[in-house]
Amino acid sequence: MCRVQPSPYREIKVTTTKPPLVEVICGVTFEPLQELKPFQYGLVWQHFKQFGYSSCEEQAPIILQIEMPDSTAQGFPDPFGNTRLVFTNPTDNSVVQFQKDRFLTDWRPSLDGSPYPGFDKVYPRFSEYFKEFVKVITDLGTPKPPKIVQFELTYLNQLFQGEHWEGLGKLSKLFPFMTDLPDTPGMAHPEGFAFGINFLRENFGGRLHVQCGTAVELKGKNKMLQVNFTARGLGEYTTYEKVDEWFKLAHAELRATHAGLFSKELQEE
Repeated sequence: MCRVQPSPYREIKVTTTKPPLVEVICGVTFEPLQELKPFQYGLVWQHFKQFGYSSCEEQAPIILQIEMPDSTAQGFPDPFGNTRLVFTNPTDNSVVQFQKDRFLTDWRPSLDGSPYPGFDKVYPRFSEYFKEFVKVITDLGTPKPPKIVQFELTYLNQLFQGEHWEGLGKLSKLFPFMTDLPDTPGMAHPEGFAFGINFLRENFGGRLHVQCGTAVELKGKNKMLQVNFTARGLGEYTTYEKVDEWFKLAHAELRATHAGLFSKELQEE
């Protein structure tokens, strides 16, 4: 595990067109809403329909991961049948998700191919919708706003073979900290590739995780590298008044790590 000292806000100009950004997730984990009954989940959806989320799907809950002082603790599936509702806005392809201990919003590319509008446009939607969520569950009988356990900010990038890279043994163009593999027997033409890096971030009370691995596109069957950047934590930002401050800090740290890992050439394409 890499341990680094806290850093100040850093505003680094990084384009998110290349490599292509395919999803941005803002989320909050809170203590389980024990008072909220299963039939009331549908009432939450009815509230969000006014914002254009006309589609609703029921999916398995996301397993919790909590940043502890010495490690990341992995949760377990809920044996009592906890569910997750996913609301989709067909106009802009955005998503709202919630389960009894979590609320998230997802930016995804719209069908018209509009570029990523930037964090300054994506985050306010999460902030507004989380406030709406707290309001509606309070109206449904939750005695008080849920206690915040952790925040999360995730960026998902996809880099396609032939567009961003050629062979898995020659990835220094993408990641300048790496060395290309030699074209020798036993080393040339690897089939798969993966790495993970975790950075302790004391300033926002958690960690920044980078996960990279080979994958295949579902529709076009094109081979790609998926690179995920996730900031998770809480620290001193335990009140509702400090939510915006945590996300601003986590976003600055994520951008700095993004710029440090990807090559400058790739960022400026």
